[in-house]
Amino acid sequence: MTKIKNKIDRLGYHAPLNYVKFTRIRFLTTLFLFIYLLFILTKDYFYAPIITILYYNLFRVVLVDWPLNIYIARYEREAIRFFELVKLSLTKGNNIENALELTAKYFNSELSYAYIAALIEVKFGKSLVEAINDMELPSSIVKNALVSLTKKELKSKNKLEVMDNVIEVLKNNADIEMQKRINKVPLQVLVVLLVIFVPLMLLIIYAKDIVMIFN
Repeated sequence: MTKIKNKIDRLGYHAPLNYVKFTRIRFLTTLFLFIYLLFILTKDYFYAPIITILYYNLFRVVLVDWPLNIYIARYEREAIRFFELVKLSLTKGNNIENALELTAKYFNSELSYAYIAALIEVKFGKSLVEAINDMELPSSIVKNALVSLTKKELKSKNKLEVMDNVIEVLKNNADIEMQKRINKVPLQVLVVLLVIFVPLMLLIIYAKDIVMIFN
């Protein structure tokens, strides 16, 4: 459950349900589904646990995994644009710290808001490195990029090269994730078919029993 909670926390206000509601609704609906299937599948009751387990896992996939993957992909696309603007600011003679701050102030994105929040913590006594390490970002790649920038600023004289490396890593990850999503399409289609057609088939097969129950 800790992994699910971490995923929901990473989604933040984008999560369809908070962790408590998620666990309660999933448990109650799974229990109801299992009892209901046992009630209507009087002859083929061994299907009940299989369908229930499928539903239990699909509940997490549909409400947590898929939204989180979509959110991270969008977040990292915004981060690419963010860091490209940071690089542009560096070409104007700013150091990395100032370039990050200027970009965060004028570029409308969730990463900008998170970085501004980190700067506020700096005003209350934290170092910039500490504030960035404490940032809660949905993408570990984006956070590692920020950490690497603040550390390499002290060691590297070639700031533009550092920025190029950060942007390249983000773009490569975006390409990899896109390929993963393409490869998962057959599986997603199968899941959709199971979600749609399995209940439909059961409804058709046991239509008479269901009508008798309601009568």
